[in-house]
Parts: sequence; structure tokens; C-alpha cells
Amino acid sequence: MKKLRKEEKQKHIGLSVKAFILLFLFAIIVLIIPSIIRFYTNTNILPGDESYLNLRLAENILSKKSISNDDLSYSGRNAFYPIGWPAFLAIFSFIFKIPVITSSKILPFLLTLISFILFYFILNKLNLPNNIKIISSILLIISPGFLYLSFISTRFSAVIFLSLLSFFLLLQENKIYLFLAT
Repeated sequence: MKKLRKEEKQKHIGLSVKAFILLFLFAIIVLIIPSIIRFYTNTNILPGDESYLNLRLAENILSKKSISNDDLSYSGRNAFYPIGWPAFLAIFSFIFKIPVITSSKILPFLLTLISFILFYFILNKLNLPNNIKIISSILLIISPGFLYLSFISTRFSAVIFLSLLSFFLLLQENKIYLFLAT
């Protein structure tokens, strides 16, 4: 009886790993489609106004210009922008020695992909059946908000990532993870 249960559990784990790998590949394909379409239609530009604002602020951070005054906004005014995402873009560009515009395209994609992985691990930690995990993951991947976060350079992709990371750490039973989550 115990041997049967052990074999059944190993079969369940094997099915879960295969499903995760297939869902991960599906997520990569779906999330990269907008970038491929933009590349082949020669509109290799950043979508949205906020993407360019974050790009300009990150370039100002890297060039050590003042970001407290925005010269391009209504003939100059004090800038009261959230600075976390542009600083993160600048740090990412500095560490990996890539242009800021490249990090503005890569970083949202990476954060949404890692967010998908965290989402799947959260579902796995909640001991949900495989079919629920698969359906939930597919719905997340094809949801317009998730697709939007994968190619728009906005602070919300970091917010979703950090929220899922905190929730995942809260589900862990280690006290250090609980401390990190708060």
C-alpha cells in the first residue's frame, strides 16, 4: 500500500514538472510575441509615454544629471516622479553594461517571467490539483494585464514581482523567509 502511494506521488511530481516546463515555454513564446512583431515591422520603439519618461530619468541617473528638475516638462518644473523604477533600470544597465533602452525592453520581460514562476510555485505550495494550476497559469499568461507588463517599461512590473515574492516567502515555514517577506 505504501509502495503504491509512493509511486503515485512520484508520478504526480513528474507530471507537475512536465506541466511546469510546458507552461514556462508557453509563457516565453506568448510574452515574446509583441517584441518579435515590433522588431519585424521596424517599429522597434518603446510603447507608451511612461516608458520614455522612465528611460530619460534612468539616463539622467547614469549621467549624474539632476533629476529634481525636469527641463522637458512644461519648460522646466520640479520633478516629483517615482524614482525607484528608473533607478532600477539605471543600476541594471550599469551592472550589465548595456544601454538603458535595452534594459527598458529586457527587464519588464524578465520580471514578468519570474513573476509567472513565482505564481506557479505559490499554486504548488498551496497544494492545488494539477489541472487547477495549469488552467490558472494559462489564464495568467494570456491575460492582457500580464502581457502589458511584459513589454511596457513601468514600475508596476516590479510591484507585481515583489508582491508575488512576498506572498511566496510568507508561505514558507522558515522564520527568516517570514522576516524577509515583511
